[in-house]
Amino acid sequence: MRHNDLRQIFFFAFLIPYLVVLIFGFIVIKKAFSNLSLVEDLENLIYPLRSISSLIFYLNEDKVLKTLELFVGKSINFDNKKQYWEQIFQLEKHLRENKDWQYYCNCGDLLNLDQTLLRLKREKFKTPKGLLLAYDRLINQLCNYYSQLSSKLRLKSLSLELNTIYTLHKFWTVTSDFTAERLVDLKSSNRGFIYSYYYYRGELIAYADTFYTLTGDQRLRETFKREIYNSTFIRNLIEDKYIPLEDFLKEYFNFQRRFRSFHAKIFDHFLEKIQSLKTIYRSNLIFTILGEVFILISLGILNFILYLYGQAKYKRILTRLEKKAYKDPLTGLLNRRFFNTFMVKTLKKKYLAGEPVSFILLDLDHFKRINDTYGHVFGDKVLKHIAQILRGQIRRNDIAIRWGGEEFAIFVNGTLEDAKRLAERLRKTIENSPVDGVKITASFGVGEFKGGNPKEFFRRVDEALYRAKQKGRNRIEVVED
Repeated sequence: MRHNDLRQIFFFAFLIPYLVVLIFGFIVIKKAFSNLSLVEDLENLIYPLRSISSLIFYLNEDKVLKTLELFVGKSINFDNKKQYWEQIFQLEKHLRENKDWQYYCNCGDLLNLDQTLLRLKREKFKTPKGLLLAYDRLINQLCNYYSQLSSKLRLKSLSLELNTIYTLHKFWTVTSDFTAERLVDLKSSNRGFIYSYYYYRGELIAYADTFYTLTGDQRLRETFKREIYNSTFIRNLIEDKYIPLEDFLKEYFNFQRRFRSFHAKIFDHFLEKIQSLKTIYRSNLIFTILGEVFILISLGILNFILYLYGQAKYKRILTRLEKKAYKDPLTGLLNRRFFNTFMVKTLKKKYLAGEPVSFILLDLDHFKRINDTYGHVFGDKVLKHIAQILRGQIRRNDIAIRWGGEEFAIFVNGTLEDAKRLAERLRKTIENSPVDGVKITASFGVGEFKGGNPKEFFRRVDEALYRAKQKGRNRIEVVED
């Protein structure tokens, strides 16, 4: 190999990997930066999201209380009204000062949420349906902000968490509607509620199933099932059990507290996920940069090794060509050239070292007739079949060779008895393995090397094979002492 060839190898070995690593590293670092920025942006949306959740709770509770007040005749003071109005004002202020939310959500109407709520409070309702529709219009709008944000997120795990919270809000909204109409039904004994019952029952079950599907945390699923879906209050709603009004209200307020507690767990799980991803992406970014530096340094070392490799390449090519020359192209077995090399260099050496070595020579019976009858393509198929049998039957340290034509040889690292057992096993396998319905048999000559001239030893094994042919074929003959 010329010196210019070595320099070209070194140049391309240096240039191409460096370009690949630099491009790949740039893409990975950019993606890591992007993911980290996305999580940090989402952190800034935590306060609006938490506030919207609180408002959804407030509106659902308020519509139940208004139903109780207007249609059942009971008036209940809502202790946290001042707190909710302060929260609305703080939310509007936050949204005006922080514009990140505009990319994720068309939430401009939240800036005037206080006016929207005041109009809702002043409105006079004459029917339960009118009240529920008015409240649910605003509640669904607030719920949809979660849906909008989820659809914009490129991080699927966080998008799934937002959809989980969205589903929980919808479950609570349907529960509140169900409760409000149930209150009217209990007061008026109006069985016109029956249609609404099946509608709300179906929605409750559907949102519960959706929650089970979306929630990846097994503990949260079990908690939801035990404390929420299988609670006495939800069971009574779904099963349409008659309960006195006072008991029904008591159950509702108890359920409300449990649901708030569970929702807080879901939201905390969402926050933990954000912090976990933030830590992961920050670590990924650091490790990516360090990895890039490490790889570039390693490539410098690798290029030096490649330069040394280039010097030895010519020698390795010759070695590979030599190995290739030892293989029979049709069967994949070692060929006669290897046979001659092994006989001269190895057979005597193993004997002098005290290692028993035996030899099997086999020849396919009536192979010329097979070729004349079925064609050479079929004959090649038979040879490949025999080679496959040899590979499958010989031991790991034995060597199978195609001697030439339809003759095969096996060097057996063992005694004459080992070789005879192997030959008999091969004979039976070949006889019992027809090729496309054509029966194939083989004759065998077997001998153990006892010293002397290797070529003379092979001649004697060949004579044993000839005797097997003379005595009727499909048999084994051993070298005579």
